[in-house]
Amino acid sequence: AEVSNYAKDIRNIKYINFDRCLSYCNNLKNQNNICANLNHGCSLLTTHEELVYYMSRYGDIHRKKLLTSFEEIKDKLKNCRNLNIIDYGCGQAMGVINFIDFTKEIFELTIYNLLLNKPTIKEIILIEPSVQALQRAILHTECFNNSAKIKPIHKYLNDLDENDLNLTDKNTLTIH
Repeated sequence: AEVSNYAKDIRNIKYINFDRCLSYCNNLKNQNNICANLNHGCSLLTTHEELVYYMSRYGDIHRKKLLTSFEEIKDKLKNCRNLNIIDYGCGQAMGVINFIDFTKEIFELTIYNLLLNKPTIKEIILIEPSVQALQRAILHTECFNNSAKIKPIHKYLNDLDENDLNLTDKNTLTIH
């Protein structure tokens, strides 16, 4: 797992959600005057500064398109007890953490902030060619969901083989 001031700070955010993670990155970027050439978001991210800048620059854009996609599967989730997630080209796991936030929003909260009838995420496969982004994805995923089995895969999509995508329970709904 990632060992850094960023990791320590993210782990210490109470009631973590994507907004708090994004705000933290925005503050870091502004305080440290971080700027990076990301080739319009297409570069392979290899430094802490690039990861922070990317999250700050593109995080809200990703969230908006993800939420639109998640709305399409909302009804399936209401009847689902368990599910798996495979995140291809996961970067910093913005897809996973926004999905977790989305499921929190669509299921009723009790007075103690416990979710009722929320599906349990059993396994999460994170696929990413950047070692640094994959480490950040693992950190984010662990902070947002500490009960799922996380399987990180450091590969480009074209290098994947069938065994990389093996899940423990193939009968569980899998979100790609």
